[in-house]
Amino acid sequence: MKKNTTFPNLIRKFVSPEELDLLMKAVGYEDAARKLDVMTLIRYLITAVTCISF
Repeated sequence: MKKNTTFPNLIRKFVSPEELDLLMKAVGYEDAARKLDVMTLIRYLITAVTCISF
């Protein structure tokens, strides 16, 4: 199976961890998960929507 990591890597360039922290604070969200952080969840969801496997 071909692994495509281009798109998930591009997501990191569009939204930096600092910007993500600002967005989370603005919404009032606190990340309580231990193994799945918000950035990983966003990458999974966007990849699922675009039907790209990585």
